Amino acid sequence: MRRKNIFPFLIIPILAFGLTEAATRAFLPRPSMVSGLPPAGLKPSIQKENQKEVIIKIDSVPENGLYLETPAGRRLKPNTEILILNHRVSKKDICIRTNSLGYRNPEIGPKTRTRILFLGDSITLGDYLEEDKTFVSLVAALSSSTDRPIETINAGVGAIGLQNEYSILMETGLSTLPDIVVIGFYLNDFGPSPGIRIISPPTVFHKSRLLQYLFQYFSFFMAKVGADYRGTPPAENAAIRKEVLRYFPPGPGIPLKDKPAFNSAIHQNIRDWGKAWSKSAWKKIYLLLKEFGYQAEKNRFKLYIVIFPVRLQVESEFIYAYPQAQLKNIARELDIAVLDLLPILREVFKEGREPLFFDHCHHTAYGNKIIAQSILKFLRSRQNRASTYNTAH
Repeated sequence: MRRKNIFPFLIIPILAFGLTEAATRAFLPRPSMVSGLPPAGLKPSIQKENQKEVIIKIDSVPENGLYLETPAGRRLKPNTEILILNHRVSKKDICIRTNSLGYRNPEIGPKTRTRILFLGDSITLGDYLEEDKTFVSLVAALSSSTDRPIETINAGVGAIGLQNEYSILMETGLSTLPDIVVIGFYLNDFGPSPGIRIISPPTVFHKSRLLQYLFQYFSFFMAKVGADYRGTPPAENAAIRKEVLRYFPPGPGIPLKDKPAFNSAIHQNIRDWGKAWSKSAWKKIYLLLKEFGYQAEKNRFKLYIVIFPVRLQVESEFIYAYPQAQLKNIARELDIAVLDLLPILREVFKEGREPLFFDHCHHTAYGNKIIAQSILKFLRSRQNRASTYNTAH
């Protein structure tokens, strides 16, 4: 008798859950696993900066006047002309002009050709070179003499990571109506952003859209009451360091000649590009790129990734491409096309014509030229592949 009495109490919640799950799938889109915190101070800050055009002279450090810190993360000051004297990377005087969106770019008008939005950090921004020497500008310039000219938009910001780049896409990038979005990925792009939280529900929730929504709302509630999901916990950093130490043990020698010595360089830069040698660090990158892919599908743009190597990888006597392999695996699973610059830059470096780098990651004008040529060739190959596919079908 007791079992019979219990049965209705079990079947009713099971049916209710099943009906609610079905309704959720029928009427609601899949929940986002990346959420942007409301940038309450962003709009007033940009409005204040846009009140009048400003010309600023600063010393060799761009952080002393180029950037605007907002609740959603670091941005360039909009509608500003800045002269950086004796830039710390290139040792040149560099003029930077920004538009009303805070991009190092002319104002964006009506679209007349294929429009490509470039997201990235200081490598993409190129604040140590004049604008026409950056690879973003060079891609457009090189394409101008062809039958398929391209318009490029530089949304790069120095010292940011993939999370911050996602928030820039959502805040202002989508408003430019890009046909293509290119993520310039460098090996230190794992850092958190004050405007982004990554929501990672337990594996058991992955098959239920209802449970994912409930987990998402719970995460929002915890954020409102003060729980911090944005930073990288010390325990996580310690685990990453331990993992890299286990699989890439350091040793003596010369980093360009000996892998143990290269491993030592990885550990010395664990807070920067060294984190890219941790398998667990790539889990958040997967979730972020999945959200980028979702936005690409929703807003009808193509999504590509360009991987920038660290200088040691380019100049070493051996190929050490663990980070590139990790990113390619993720991109392959998410069906995102990737341009890996490591083999290209290694070949050019062997030719020894001109230096490719100013420092460990920032490229010279010659390096930017090689990168622009490689990106344009990559874009053309994707366009030709799409044209062939459409003709065949």
